[in-house]
Amino acid sequence: MKYIHFADSNRLAPGQGHLDFPKIMNSLFQAHYDGWVSVEILPKPDPDTAARQSAEFLLPLIHAYNERRAEVLPIIVS
Repeated sequence: MKYIHFADSNRLAPGQGHLDFPKIMNSLFQAHYDGWVSVEILPKPDPDTAARQSAEFLLPLIHAYNERRAEVLPIIVS
């Protein structure tokens, strides 16, 4: 896989429905996923708010994911 589209169970911004995104991120980590993540959601209550809600919810999960990956990736010294 090269990219994943996220939306919550109700097609709203992640964190606005019932999906367990930390569990999803853990599954992606276990699968060694290193592709893109985007959101494909309904623009409710409006596009700017939906985008902000998505970013505020997902960015901490993405940062934690990247920190976890950095802990297990080999360090290359040249």
